[in-house]
Amino acid sequence: MVITVTGDYDHGGYRHSNSKLPKFNFPRFDGENPKLWISRCEDYFEMYFVEPSQWIRVATMQVSGAAACWLQSLDPSFRSGSWGEFCRLLLDRFGKDQHEVLLRQMLHIRQTAGVQEYADRFTKMVISCWLTARTRTLCFMP
Repeated sequence: MVITVTGDYDHGGYRHSNSKLPKFNFPRFDGENPKLWISRCEDYFEMYFVEPSQWIRVATMQVSGAAACWLQSLDPSFRSGSWGEFCRLLLDRFGKDQHEVLLRQMLHIRQTAGVQEYADRFTKMVISCWLTARTRTLCFMP
Protein backbone atom coordinates (compact mmCIF):
# COMPACT_ATOMS: atom_id res chain seq x y z
CA MET A 1 0.00 0.00 0.00
CA VAL A 2 1.29 3.46 -0.87
CA ILE A 3 0.13 6.65 0.78
CA THR A 4 -0.03 9.52 -1.67
CA VAL A 5 0.34 13.05 -0.42
CA THR A 6 -0.99 15.56 -2.91
CA GLY A 7 -0.63 19.31 -2.95
CA ASP A 8 1.84 21.32 -0.93
CA TYR A 9 2.02 20.87 2.81
CA ASP A 10 4.20 22.57 5.35
CA HIS A 11 4.81 20.16 8.21
CA GLY A 12 7.58 20.60 10.72
CA GLY A 13 9.32 23.14 8.54
CA TYR A 14 9.53 20.83 5.53
CA ARG A 15 7.67 21.34 2.25
CA HIS A 16 6.14 18.24 0.68
CA SER A 17 4.68 18.12 -2.78
CA ASN A 18 3.09 15.12 -4.50
CA SER A 19 5.20 12.71 -2.45
CA LYS A 20 4.59 8.97 -2.41
CA LEU A 21 5.58 7.20 0.76
CA PRO A 22 5.79 3.45 1.19
CA LYS A 23 3.62 2.13 3.99
CA PHE A 24 5.62 1.56 7.14
CA ASN A 25 4.33 -0.27 10.18
CA PHE A 26 4.16 1.83 13.30
CA PRO A 27 6.97 0.83 15.68
CA ARG A 28 6.02 -1.53 18.50
CA PHE A 29 7.22 -1.01 22.06
CA ASP A 30 7.71 -3.73 24.67
CA GLY A 31 9.79 -1.75 27.16
CA GLU A 32 13.17 -2.11 25.41
CA ASN A 33 15.06 0.88 23.99
CA PRO A 34 12.53 3.60 24.88
CA LYS A 35 14.56 6.46 23.37
CA LEU A 36 14.82 4.69 20.03
CA TRP A 37 11.09 3.95 20.08
CA ILE A 38 10.22 7.59 20.83
CA SER A 39 12.46 8.74 17.99
CA ARG A 40 10.88 6.28 15.56
CA CYS A 41 7.38 7.35 16.65
CA GLU A 42 8.21 10.99 15.99
CA ASP A 43 9.64 10.12 12.57
CA TYR A 44 6.46 8.22 11.74
CA PHE A 45 4.23 11.07 12.93
CA GLU A 46 6.13 13.54 10.77
CA MET A 47 6.17 11.31 7.68
CA TYR A 48 2.44 10.62 7.84
CA PHE A 49 1.31 14.06 9.09
CA VAL A 50 -0.25 12.72 12.29
CA GLU A 51 -1.78 15.53 14.33
CA PRO A 52 0.13 16.04 17.61
CA SER A 53 -3.13 15.74 19.53
CA GLN A 54 -3.31 12.11 18.32
CA TRP A 55 0.29 11.08 19.03
CA ILE A 56 -0.33 9.48 22.42
CA ARG A 57 -3.40 7.59 21.25
CA VAL A 58 -1.61 6.26 18.14
CA ALA A 59 1.55 5.34 20.03
CA THR A 60 -0.19 3.53 22.88
CA MET A 61 -1.95 1.26 20.41
CA GLN A 62 1.43 -0.33 19.70
CA VAL A 63 2.65 -1.31 23.16
CA SER A 64 2.99 -4.86 24.38
CA GLY A 65 4.45 -6.89 27.22
CA ALA A 66 5.78 -4.94 30.21
CA ALA A 67 4.97 -1.64 28.50
CA ALA A 68 1.31 -2.62 28.08
CA CYS A 69 1.06 -3.60 31.76
CA TRP A 70 2.63 -0.29 32.78
CA LEU A 71 0.28 1.62 30.49
CA GLN A 72 -2.75 0.00 32.13
CA SER A 73 -1.48 1.10 35.54
CA LEU A 74 -1.48 4.79 34.55
CA ASP A 75 -4.31 7.16 35.34
CA PRO A 76 -6.36 7.45 32.10
CA SER A 77 -5.90 11.23 32.19
CA PHE A 78 -2.37 10.77 30.77
CA ARG A 79 -4.02 10.55 27.33
CA SER A 80 -5.00 14.22 27.54
CA GLY A 81 -1.46 15.31 28.44
CA SER A 82 1.28 16.35 26.08
CA TRP A 83 3.55 14.05 24.10
CA GLY A 84 6.50 15.41 26.07
CA GLU A 85 4.86 14.52 29.38
CA PHE A 86 4.06 11.03 28.10
CA CYS A 87 7.67 10.54 26.96
CA ARG A 88 8.96 11.66 30.37
CA LEU A 89 6.69 9.11 32.09
CA LEU A 90 7.85 6.40 29.70
CA LEU A 91 11.53 7.23 30.16
CA ASP A 92 11.14 7.39 33.94
CA ARG A 93 9.77 3.84 33.86
CA PHE A 94 11.82 2.18 31.10
CA GLY A 95 14.88 4.35 30.56
CA LYS A 96 16.44 4.76 34.00
CA ASP A 97 18.49 1.59 34.16
CA GLN A 98 19.23 1.26 30.45
CA HIS A 99 22.76 2.66 30.71
CA GLU A 100 23.69 0.42 33.65
CA VAL A 101 22.26 -2.66 31.94
CA LEU A 102 24.27 -1.92 28.82
CA LEU A 103 27.46 -1.48 30.84
CA ARG A 104 26.87 -4.83 32.59
CA GLN A 105 26.28 -6.49 29.21
CA MET A 106 29.55 -5.04 27.90
CA LEU A 107 31.44 -6.45 30.89
CA HIS A 108 30.05 -9.92 30.23
CA ILE A 109 30.22 -10.08 26.44
CA ARG A 110 31.89 -13.24 25.18
CA GLN A 111 32.87 -14.32 21.72
CA THR A 112 30.73 -17.34 20.90
CA ALA A 113 30.82 -17.15 17.11
CA GLY A 114 32.95 -15.37 14.53
CA VAL A 115 35.02 -12.27 15.16
CA GLN A 116 32.74 -10.11 12.99
CA GLU A 117 29.63 -11.10 14.98
CA TYR A 118 31.46 -10.31 18.24
CA ALA A 119 32.71 -6.96 16.90
CA ASP A 120 29.20 -6.06 15.70
CA ARG A 121 27.64 -6.86 19.09
CA PHE A 122 30.36 -4.95 20.95
CA THR A 123 30.06 -1.90 18.65
CA LYS A 124 26.29 -1.85 19.11
CA MET A 125 26.69 -1.89 22.90
CA VAL A 126 29.33 0.85 22.88
CA ILE A 127 27.15 3.10 20.73
CA SER A 128 24.10 2.43 22.91
CA CYS A 129 26.05 3.19 26.09
CA TRP A 130 27.43 6.38 24.61
CA LEU A 131 23.99 7.53 23.47
CA THR A 132 22.33 6.86 26.82
CA ALA A 133 25.13 8.64 28.70
CA ARG A 134 25.08 11.58 26.26
CA THR A 135 21.30 11.89 26.44
CA ARG A 136 21.40 11.81 30.23
CA THR A 137 24.10 14.53 30.24
CA LEU A 138 22.14 16.72 27.83
CA CYS A 139 18.91 16.29 29.80
CA PHE A 140 20.48 17.36 33.07
CA MET A 141 22.68 20.22 31.87
CA PRO A 142 21.68 23.54 33.47
